[in-house]
Order: sequence, then C-alpha cells, then structure tokens
Amino acid sequence: MSQKDADRSMSVSEAGRLGGNKRKETADYSAMGAKGGETTKMRYGFAHYAEIGYQGGKTTAARHGRDHFIAMGKKGGQRVRELIRKGRAAG
Repeated sequence: MSQKDADRSMSVSEAGRLGGNKRKETADYSAMGAKGGETTKMRYGFAHYAEIGYQGGKTTAARHGRDHFIAMGKKGGQRVRELIRKGRAAG
C-alpha cells in the first residue's frame, strides 16, 4: 500500500458516518415516512392500527397502572374546560 492510499483509508464507522451525513443532505425523510405510512395502511388496514394501539395501551397499563390513566384523563378534562372557556370569552 502506498503512502497516498494509507492517508485515504478510514474506519468502517467513519465511512458509515460520512455516508449517513451525505444521505441526510439529499433525502426527504418526511416524504419517505408518509409513503411508508400509506403502504402500511394499504397493506394491513385499520384493524392493524387498532391492534397495535390496544397492545400499547396494555403495555402502558402494565408499566404505570390505573392511576396513570386517571391522571391523564383529569389533565385532558382540564384542557377541554380551558379551551371551552377561552372559546366562550373570544366569541
């Protein structure tokens, strides 16, 4: 290996980082995400989203318990009351 080639060598992680940075400059990730979401919706339908929501709710309940959901409900109710009050004051 010549000295010139040795000066140009880089680690695999460095090459990956450089490639990833280049990809970030040229890619439209929001469009990719939207396309992926549409594909999933077409492939699996509404029931898929209902099932993963149900599973997420079970996991949250197992981790945090009933009191967590009670607190979230109270916060949501307070926010709704606040928005109604602001709407009445503005209108």
